Amino acid sequence: MDEPNNITLTASDLATSTAIQQALIFSIGCHAGLSVADEYAVDVSTLDFAQVLVGKGVAYIANTGYGYGDADTIGYSERLIQLFTQALREEETVGQALQKAKLAYFNELGTRAMTAYDEKVLSVATFYGIPLLRVQWPSRVPIATGPSTENFWQLTAPTACTQRAELACRSLTFTPEYTTVEDPVGKGVYFTVAGEPAQVVPGTPLQPRSSVTITLPALAARGAVFEGGSYETLRAFDPVIAQVITDTGRLDAAELPYANPDWRPSTWELINNARTPQGEQQRFVVIPAQYQAASITDGVERRFTEMQYTLYYTNTKDTVPPTLLVQSRNDPAPSELNLTVDAQDPSGVVRVVVAYTLGDGVWQSVDLTQVDPSDHWRGVLPNQPGLEYFVQAVDGGGNVAVQDNKGAYFP
Repeated sequence: MDEPNNITLTASDLATSTAIQQALIFSIGCHAGLSVADEYAVDVSTLDFAQVLVGKGVAYIANTGYGYGDADTIGYSERLIQLFTQALREEETVGQALQKAKLAYFNELGTRAMTAYDEKVLSVATFYGIPLLRVQWPSRVPIATGPSTENFWQLTAPTACTQRAELACRSLTFTPEYTTVEDPVGKGVYFTVAGEPAQVVPGTPLQPRSSVTITLPALAARGAVFEGGSYETLRAFDPVIAQVITDTGRLDAAELPYANPDWRPSTWELINNARTPQGEQQRFVVIPAQYQAASITDGVERRFTEMQYTLYYTNTKDTVPPTLLVQSRNDPAPSELNLTVDAQDPSGVVRVVVAYTLGDGVWQSVDLTQVDPSDHWRGVLPNQPGLEYFVQAVDGGGNVAVQDNKGAYFP
């Protein structure tokens, strides 16, 4: 461990120190918790950091591999430790707080956000010591909080779905309010919702993220259908691109280029499932914005002002969504786009929905009609400039499949 003044702190220094006794020490530094096998130690009589600290009654939490952060916001190992310290304030034991933090970290990740970095963050953060220890706070000063993200969600009570009685449905509406965050070194702008950290996926724009608990007793949420919503368009938008750093990285490093011409993300929702000591917890996570690059530095940001969903619940074991094949043609009326969707599933397909926008600030949805043969569904969309759409299908187990032309949208 090298300090800025070139003084090196060794495990031997800690072993002879009387300054550290019965403390909680945690670090996001790279390899701060790496255990060194005795045969590889320079001095075989020397203990490593974890051994020395545990021997002094210390609860030690550190990474056995690299620790990660983001150059412009809180992410990765930084976020995990932030969640850990929040859990400690809830009178958890040290072991429970780390467990709770890891579950919370996983359960807040949005669509396509579980990267190799996130997997490593969760796996290398290691606890050394007695997990039943507690932190005695000198005072119980309340943590300052802003508006809760839960205030922006409206969830109805579950009812039997019209498509199939054994399925339970809930309507969900999300009306976010945003905070604008300007990068201090001029890399751009990003948004957050109610203080929740931005979605951090390496090499892509930082985007707002929000989530809500959707757990129901004896029922599991299997899928969600996007019913529609409204959005505002921000042009000549300069996003902040997520950039992974370690303790040797530079916060002022040049921003990465981003030039993907497709909307990202193309769909916005994810149902997360986490097994906790209190039972399985489900959380619905949305990324209420999407970005389309016009150059490597700027592009167009769509930011939702409202999102509407239908959640499907069941107690069956079926977790496999249906298969989809989308076909379209614009005859006989040039102003109409006729769709045929081939949707198949062993439990049967109960609903096929097309969500579309004309680039006018509104997403709408159209339910297709089942025709003969029974795996075919048909409907009509307005064939107008700016039309973009994707297809969703619900099976008898409540699972939802999405076909969005590999993120490029149809047509």
